[in-house]
Amino acid sequence: MKQKLLLYFTVLFFSISTIFSIDNAHFYKAPLFHGIQNYEEEKDWLTQVNLIYANGSTHRGLNSRDEKTQAFDIYGHHNLLSIFSGVANPTNMPLDVLAIHDNTETKRIAFNGLTDTQKGIKTDFGQGIFSGKFETDEVIIDINQNIKNNFFVQLNIPFRRVNVSKIDFIDTSTDATNPPAADNYTKTDATWTDFLTSFSSGDILNAYGLENYSEGYKRFGFGDININVGWRKEWLDPIDFLEFVKIIPRLGVQFPTNINALSGHPFSIPTGYNGHFGFPVRFDAIAGLSKDIFLGAHTGLTLFCNKTHKHFRVKTDINQNGFIKLAQCKVTEKKGLLFDFGIYLKLDHFFKGLSALTGYSYNKQARDHLVLVNAGDHSTNTTIIDSDSTLQGWSMHTTHFMIDYNLGVHNFFSKRKWQPQFGFFYNYPFTGKGIFVTPMTGSNIGCNVTWKF
Repeated sequence: MKQKLLLYFTVLFFSISTIFSIDNAHFYKAPLFHGIQNYEEEKDWLTQVNLIYANGSTHRGLNSRDEKTQAFDIYGHHNLLSIFSGVANPTNMPLDVLAIHDNTETKRIAFNGLTDTQKGIKTDFGQGIFSGKFETDEVIIDINQNIKNNFFVQLNIPFRRVNVSKIDFIDTSTDATNPPAADNYTKTDATWTDFLTSFSSGDILNAYGLENYSEGYKRFGFGDININVGWRKEWLDPIDFLEFVKIIPRLGVQFPTNINALSGHPFSIPTGYNGHFGFPVRFDAIAGLSKDIFLGAHTGLTLFCNKTHKHFRVKTDINQNGFIKLAQCKVTEKKGLLFDFGIYLKLDHFFKGLSALTGYSYNKQARDHLVLVNAGDHSTNTTIIDSDSTLQGWSMHTTHFMIDYNLGVHNFFSKRKWQPQFGFFYNYPFTGKGIFVTPMTGSNIGCNVTWKF
């Protein structure tokens, strides 16, 4: 008995220590399939360990109107003309950058003082689009440990790499050859071109503790670790045309083990939920239409605790827009509720150990909110910082395709306590709002281990 217990905890320890697990949905990638599948889940002390690798990249995004955009333009064009407004100057700002700062602020004040008629077609002066490539890799483990009486524990430990590269700026200001009114508010305006030269070289960003956007961004680390406790209830032959019906409720805790989006890069993206504790509640249902045809559905939501950040990049002018913000203030971030729903059809072991699944999921995160705690030397308020378009909620519709093969059906493995399996999947976000369109392709290899104590 003691030897079996020692072996069990040794296998579980090394499984947890060497591979990682699934994360929840994020705006920048298609989610992995959320639903619980119908493997031999009712066995007491069954351990399921599944190693997953997924990769995806994109240049495209969908804005809040479900319109195709560049990935880093999902919140609308960046307003760089207003980038200095309300921002306190660093004490060690180089004199040449300070001169550009003063000239740009003078230009902004003059431009904002014009009427719409005076601006004519030049209302987009000082704005632009950032284009670039986003890529992410995930190494994931799914550990499900049955206990007794259909209770189980699920441990999720995500590990993720995010990479932003090939970033370019496209000036959308009006060309100088097309006047009708404010002729000096164009792409060739001397103050504006001086600003863009210093901005693209990184001099302005460096003065405010940011890296040059054109150098890209790459980080890797944990996402948010999840621990869930669940229970299964099954009814056999509940009605004539169903083999079984099963429900699986789950409750959990999500720990903020991710790398926050608080680095010095203008397009920094978190690997999790930016330091927030979360509390997921999930419910799955599976109906067996026959021995090898399952129809399933899942839904869930995650509630987040508020988080106070000492150095959070915020807006200091109502006209500022986009990822890039120069000011850092102490704020309380209230993260919006995360919700998902999905349905799927699975052909289970329809040819020996081969199974296939096709499904759909809808993921939505409600809008985040910011409350100003301390502005420091900057000139801003809660109304301004909470108007940030990057706080807007997002939604994503995704199709899921999976195949897997369970070697446990073959004689060599059927009589053993451990039964390996492997598979492949493709997840495609076909529409949504405020998202990167990042399909995820990957594979998995896993093992079911049955313990008897």
